[in-house]
Amino acid sequence: MIKIYTKNNCMPCKMTKNLFKKFDIAYEEINIEDNEKARTYISEVLGYKTAPVVVTENDSWAGFNPNNIRSLKKKKRKKPNTPN
Repeated sequence: MIKIYTKNNCMPCKMTKNLFKKFDIAYEEINIEDNEKARTYISEVLGYKTAPVVVTENDSWAGFNPNNIRSLKKKKRKKPNTPN
Protein backbone atom coordinates (compact mmCIF):
# COMPACT_ATOMS: atom_id res chain seq x y z
CA MET A 1 0.00 0.00 0.00
CA ILE A 2 1.13 3.53 -0.76
CA LYS A 3 1.99 5.63 2.28
CA ILE A 4 1.75 9.41 2.45
CA TYR A 5 3.65 11.01 5.30
CA THR A 6 1.99 14.33 6.14
CA LYS A 7 2.07 17.26 8.57
CA ASN A 8 -0.72 19.37 10.05
CA ASN A 9 -1.68 22.53 8.14
CA CYS A 10 0.38 21.46 5.12
CA MET A 11 -1.12 22.66 1.83
CA PRO A 12 1.06 20.40 -0.40
CA CYS A 13 -0.03 17.47 1.80
CA LYS A 14 -3.71 18.33 1.29
CA MET A 15 -3.20 18.76 -2.46
CA THR A 16 -1.45 15.39 -2.67
CA LYS A 17 -4.19 13.58 -0.75
CA ASN A 18 -6.90 15.28 -2.83
CA LEU A 19 -5.30 14.13 -6.09
CA PHE A 20 -4.96 10.58 -4.78
CA LYS A 21 -8.67 10.66 -3.86
CA LYS A 22 -9.62 12.14 -7.24
CA PHE A 23 -7.78 9.33 -9.03
CA ASP A 24 -9.18 6.72 -6.60
CA ILE A 25 -5.72 5.56 -5.53
CA ALA A 26 -5.68 3.94 -2.09
CA TYR A 27 -3.15 5.18 0.45
CA GLU A 28 -2.36 5.15 4.13
CA GLU A 29 -1.77 8.55 5.74
CA ILE A 30 0.83 8.86 8.49
CA ASN A 31 1.09 12.19 10.30
CA ILE A 32 4.75 12.78 11.16
CA GLU A 33 3.84 15.35 13.80
CA ASP A 34 2.12 12.60 15.77
CA ASN A 35 4.60 9.83 15.02
CA GLU A 36 8.27 10.23 15.98
CA LYS A 37 9.28 6.92 14.34
CA ALA A 38 7.75 7.99 11.04
CA ARG A 39 9.44 11.42 11.23
CA THR A 40 12.81 9.73 11.87
CA TYR A 41 12.20 7.27 9.01
CA ILE A 42 11.51 9.92 6.36
CA SER A 43 14.34 12.20 7.48
CA GLU A 44 17.13 9.80 8.43
CA VAL A 45 16.39 6.72 6.31
CA LEU A 46 14.85 8.30 3.20
CA GLY A 47 16.64 11.65 3.51
CA TYR A 48 13.62 13.93 3.01
CA LYS A 49 13.23 17.20 4.89
CA THR A 50 9.82 18.33 3.59
CA ALA A 51 6.28 16.99 3.51
CA PRO A 52 4.43 15.28 2.06
CA VAL A 53 6.54 12.21 1.44
CA VAL A 54 4.96 9.57 -0.76
CA VAL A 55 6.33 6.03 -0.56
CA THR A 56 5.21 3.47 -3.14
CA GLU A 57 6.33 -0.09 -3.74
CA ASN A 58 9.14 1.04 -6.07
CA ASP A 59 9.62 4.74 -5.50
CA SER A 60 9.42 7.68 -3.12
CA TRP A 61 9.33 11.45 -3.44
CA ALA A 62 8.77 14.57 -1.37
CA GLY A 63 6.42 17.45 -2.11
CA PHE A 64 3.33 17.75 -4.27
CA ASN A 65 4.13 16.01 -7.54
CA PRO A 66 1.08 15.65 -9.82
CA ASN A 67 3.10 13.97 -12.59
CA ASN A 68 4.17 11.13 -10.30
CA ILE A 69 0.60 10.72 -9.05
CA ARG A 70 -0.72 10.59 -12.64
CA SER A 71 1.87 7.89 -13.38
CA LEU A 72 0.48 5.84 -10.48
CA LYS A 73 -3.01 6.26 -11.93
CA LYS A 74 -1.82 4.98 -15.32
CA LYS A 75 -0.09 1.98 -13.71
CA LYS A 76 -3.28 1.22 -11.78
CA ARG A 77 -5.27 1.21 -15.01
CA LYS A 78 -2.80 -1.12 -16.77
CA LYS A 79 -3.07 -3.89 -14.16
CA PRO A 80 -4.84 -6.92 -15.66
CA ASN A 81 -8.05 -8.13 -14.10
CA THR A 82 -7.60 -10.97 -11.67
CA PRO A 83 -9.42 -14.16 -12.63
CA ASN A 84 -12.26 -15.30 -10.34
